[in-house]
Amino acid sequence: MELVFILAYPILAAVLVAIRPNPRLFAASLIVFGLGVTASALHALVGAVGSAAGLPGSSEVSTRLSGHLNLPALSVWGDFAVAPAFYLTALNAPMILLLGLAILFVSLLLHSHHSNQPGYMVSAWVFILGLSGTFVSDSLVLFYVFFELSLIGIYFWIGLFGQSDANGKKPALTRFFLFTLVGSLAMLISIAALSSGGKDVRWSDLAGVIGQFSATARSWIFLGFLLAFAIKLPLFGLHGWLRDTYSIAPPVARALLSGVMSKLGAFGLLLLAVNFGSEFRSHANFLTFLFTAGVLYGALVSLAQKRFLDVIIFASLSHLNLIGLGLATTVGQGSDSSVVAACSLQMLNHGLIMAAILVFDARLKSPDESRTGLREKSRLLAAFLLVSLFAAVSLPGLSSFPAELIILYSTFRWSFVAVFVAALGLLISAGAVIRSYHRIFLGQHSGYTEATAELTPLETLPPLVFALVWIVLGLAPQLILSPIVRALGQVSP
Repeated sequence: MELVFILAYPILAAVLVAIRPNPRLFAASLIVFGLGVTASALHALVGAVGSAAGLPGSSEVSTRLSGHLNLPALSVWGDFAVAPAFYLTALNAPMILLLGLAILFVSLLLHSHHSNQPGYMVSAWVFILGLSGTFVSDSLVLFYVFFELSLIGIYFWIGLFGQSDANGKKPALTRFFLFTLVGSLAMLISIAALSSGGKDVRWSDLAGVIGQFSATARSWIFLGFLLAFAIKLPLFGLHGWLRDTYSIAPPVARALLSGVMSKLGAFGLLLLAVNFGSEFRSHANFLTFLFTAGVLYGALVSLAQKRFLDVIIFASLSHLNLIGLGLATTVGQGSDSSVVAACSLQMLNHGLIMAAILVFDARLKSPDESRTGLREKSRLLAAFLLVSLFAAVSLPGLSSFPAELIILYSTFRWSFVAVFVAALGLLISAGAVIRSYHRIFLGQHSGYTEATAELTPLETLPPLVFALVWIVLGLAPQLILSPIVRALGQVSP
């Protein structure tokens, strides 16, 4: 039932807002979806935790609230048929939880940024459908369809309602679309190769299917998937679309783009680590080099930025590459499931943190980068943003700290040089982020001419919930790590 809700609700909501475009109805439908998706993910995780602990009746609960949804095969071309299959287990539940919480956060705090145009609302729902479908698809063909659907949704969302240059054009959007399309075509070729036997392949069956291919063919298939996910992450060297795309995106789209869509790349890398272990290991040295370079590069570039948004974007790039580094180093050493689980936890952490920071940035309203002393006018916003930044820089006691500590330990076991460079990058990015915060919020008040962006008492509830999540997961990361480790043990070849 949860899977039906996750997949059907965005379609029905898109139809509804197309027929009756109303910003309040749109915001309400987002809140309902966010609550439902969050509850579904928590059910799956709670059932998995109880089952792992051997609590009475928990196995039945876990089975009922997660597992697979298999639909009748659909013939699409000759004898080839797509086998629609979806799953919600502890493996993908953190991504669904991220989607639900991020949608709730942006809906409650950026409701005034919604447009009353039907194109805005339909594009948003198409984007959300693409994200949710990609995270829960077991079928490789449907995984690709939803992967592309998210690109179509964000393309129209930014294209119709994003910022244009002086000539009324959006070259950044074209660059983003072409970058992503290159990776998508590479993944499509890999999926076609895997489905060459005339049968749609599932992620859960992939281990048996790839064994039928030669080592060279498996390597090329792996590289096709890798390119698609590396661009979406993005990996160092494939990030040319990043800053300009985020800069022109509408505020709500920007928060979901950074908070959730980038996790399509990270989650895809996790699926590769689970299903293409030998191929991942054969490229581990190269990937470790690129991810390590990405951590340091993002940190150095963030240090050179003046605009707060740019500082956050490149610091985010640094932390995303750290997730990839954790996967590369642990798979290179034999796939330690605890490290893979830590990478999954950090995907959840990073998504929630980026969604929160970009929402708070949008609430600042004034584009004047000479602004200082905003704490005088926006004390609550300044306080919650500082907590978000502390979570971003992995302050001990908050959720990013245990996840990144496990990743750094895995990197240390792989290479002392790599862990030194990565740790240096994290330190530099932390300095850049905190320095930028001090410049904008502390000091004498100036450069802020518009109405205050202060949070209302009711609007403080979502940030409080996020802060509570970061504290709980910082003190008890096993709440997420344990069910993921158990799920990895069930799907690993």
